Amino acid sequence: SYWPRTLAGRYYLYGWNFMEFLADRYGPNTPLELQRIYLESSSGLFLSKFDNTLIKLTGKRYKTLANEWYSWLIENYDQAELNPEGKLYNNSGYTVFPGFFDDKYFYYAQTGKVSPGIYRINLETEEEEMIAYVPNIHGTIRQDRTGKIYFSKLDIDTKGNGYFNIYYYHKGKIEPFVTGQRAYSPYPVGLDVVYYLRHVDGKGNALYKKSADEEAELIYQSQPGEEILQYVVGSTGVVFASIWREGGFTDLARIREGEAYFFTSDSFSDTYPVLSNDETRLFFQSNRDGRYGIWVYDLISGNLAPIVNNHYGAFKPVVNKAVRDRTELAFVSYTNDGLRIGTYRWLGEAEWEYPEYEEIPSPREYPSLQDFMHEGYQLKRYSGLNWLKPITWTPSIFGASIMGADPLMTYSYSLGYNYNPFEEIKLPKHNLSAGISYSINQLNSLSTTFSTNFIDNDYTVDFGYQSIIPAGNNRFDLVANINNVDTISSGISFSMPWGKKDISGTNSVFGDVSYNYHDKKLNASYGTSFNLKASRDLNWAVKVYASYDSVGYKSPGEENLGQNVLVVNTQLNYVFA
Repeated sequence: SYWPRTLAGRYYLYGWNFMEFLADRYGPNTPLELQRIYLESSSGLFLSKFDNTLIKLTGKRYKTLANEWYSWLIENYDQAELNPEGKLYNNSGYTVFPGFFDDKYFYYAQTGKVSPGIYRINLETEEEEMIAYVPNIHGTIRQDRTGKIYFSKLDIDTKGNGYFNIYYYHKGKIEPFVTGQRAYSPYPVGLDVVYYLRHVDGKGNALYKKSADEEAELIYQSQPGEEILQYVVGSTGVVFASIWREGGFTDLARIREGEAYFFTSDSFSDTYPVLSNDETRLFFQSNRDGRYGIWVYDLISGNLAPIVNNHYGAFKPVVNKAVRDRTELAFVSYTNDGLRIGTYRWLGEAEWEYPEYEEIPSPREYPSLQDFMHEGYQLKRYSGLNWLKPITWTPSIFGASIMGADPLMTYSYSLGYNYNPFEEIKLPKHNLSAGISYSINQLNSLSTTFSTNFIDNDYTVDFGYQSIIPAGNNRFDLVANINNVDTISSGISFSMPWGKKDISGTNSVFGDVSYNYHDKKLNASYGTSFNLKASRDLNWAVKVYASYDSVGYKSPGEENLGQNVLVVNTQLNYVFA
């Protein structure tokens, strides 16, 4: 009973439900009024601003409304399930992309809370294990007859833009399959044939078929105002797809000879089609009864029926190809702990109905910029400097620091002050620092920092340049600086992320050099670092490096340490608030 009483609950699952409660108890226009009043409020942090908005709208704070909401939930949602939900498994991720059955295992991709990658769960013992660590994995995974597991992941190009590539995992190795084409959603058929989607500049997305080392063949190019969302390929090469159409319809269609023939046409959202083992029925995800569940469409009779529909919702169906005497489905369902894998055995009983066909609405006509200009609006160029706002503040024992940025993160700034009241600590009593940075693009930025301790007009102004060079899952970081005290410096590091199921980290090697041309002093260092992330709140870092100074190092007691030193630095961080 705790989750509805806190704003830090599962907002994706319950946020819409709170709005439903407000509309039911305080009038159908309450959610829109909530948005209007909140946006018109000019000050306040989120929690206080949200609370003040609720008071203006209902006369009550969130804490009071949360108790009403909880009672309303029991009254409206504690009822019998519409259909059996089967069995839900305790996989550990927040975001789950289902894959395929293989004997007693079910394979899937998941991210969040655990390291991103390919996983499997034992359907008998419910033990989960990680098969491969894959940063930025996204979408459904599928296996061909040779055991290769195909998937798509988000990569970063040399300009810092994200795009999808297709890879496969086989015998402990990850190999590229289709890269540089913005390709995703692979579907292997047979031994050496793989279908996939890709974005075509200026034309939308398209479905392709690739056989072995041959050139890819175009199967279907989405028409203007269309987008292929998901698809399934039958044993004879017939393709069934979920296609979004301008006007708001998301319908199922058969693709044949470059044409799409729709067999559902209504305002409901029909997505994630998958064929039954005998290929006479199509299972899919739909919201036809007001909430998302798994439905089935009979390709012979044209009737459809709900199969799995619980109050958490059921999404993204998968059929067990090895089971022939019944239909065994896997799906994804929301729970209080995140998305969970579910299974359900369907014996064929259903309440069939014939779908009603609707004419697709005409595309909406939206006003153009010229229309707004005629009504007196002015077009202003975005300026990040005008939108700089504080984002975080960090207190220290005797001081604090503030960081801020504009909404597009083009500019960012920092401001900090610390005071030392202890005479025995040989540090300046005052230290003030300030900085601002400008992002040229997602990979390159410029920065300027200023610091002073208010002693004899002693201050430092530093100008820097930072650059990131992607290298697959790894990356190079380059930095160069020059300041007003005659020092120039540069550095390079190479970072290699890794992950296991419940733990992840980054290994790095680095080197940097600086030279003060006034004192003719050279300093250089090189080493390695290891960062271990045990959870979202706990991480441990170790840094080991050798350093050379042409003048030599001295201890706090003025003891000469020589020109070469070995440094070991470690720190443990825990975020408790």
